[in-house]
Amino acid sequence: MTALSGSTAAALGSAVLFGATFLGVSSLALATGAQLRFPRSVALLTGGNSVGQILGPLVVAPLLRHGRHQALLPAALVVLAAAVLRIGFPHHMGRDHTVPVRQRQPAGAATRS
Repeated sequence: MTALSGSTAAALGSAVLFGATFLGVSSLALATGAQLRFPRSVALLTGGNSVGQILGPLVVAPLLRHGRHQALLPAALVVLAAAVLRIGFPHHMGRDHTVPVRQRQPAGAATRS
């Protein structure tokens, strides 16, 4: 949004929308981590986000002299790189890494020993 408009409302809207996506991504990471038996997936995601929040401004600060548009280019490249890396994941993991689903028995059904 900020690439299309330089207004404060666009900047605030972008920040809210981008921050809200982190909640969804965290939920997906938690579910995928449980499925792949990687219990600390959300911690890894949060740590990676923290590193990005620290390094991102340091990398783009020199580009801000010429306006915000040039600073958005490295961010777009990082998102593109993440999308390209995502193409093969988790398909290469195979079926061995999934958690089996337990079959439910109807209420009142006798259990066999």
